[in-house]
Amino acid sequence: MIKTSLAIIFSIIASAPLYAAAPVGMATRTVIVADINLASAAGRTQLQRRIVRAVTAACGRIVHSELRAANDVRRCRAETYEAVAALPTVRAASLSFADAR
Repeated sequence: MIKTSLAIIFSIIASAPLYAAAPVGMATRTVIVADINLASAAGRTQLQRRIVRAVTAACGRIVHSELRAANDVRRCRAETYEAVAALPTVRAASLSFADAR
């Protein structure tokens, strides 16, 4: 497990693909939202689930027997959710990731 937390870049795609150049060594995931109705509660829930799955895939799963690695995963997730929450599409959908960490 990497000893430093990972920085994650998410591209939230509304109607056309957006591509962000990620620095070498960063994990990236793309979450597509073009097929989701963000005006509905069900659509916002679906977006939240997609983001949680992408963060888990990028940061890894917590293995409780490996304390340092588990802390790295927690830190990665917290930093990633904070960055994702600041994205305009996510802010407009008023999503919260407090329970996902």
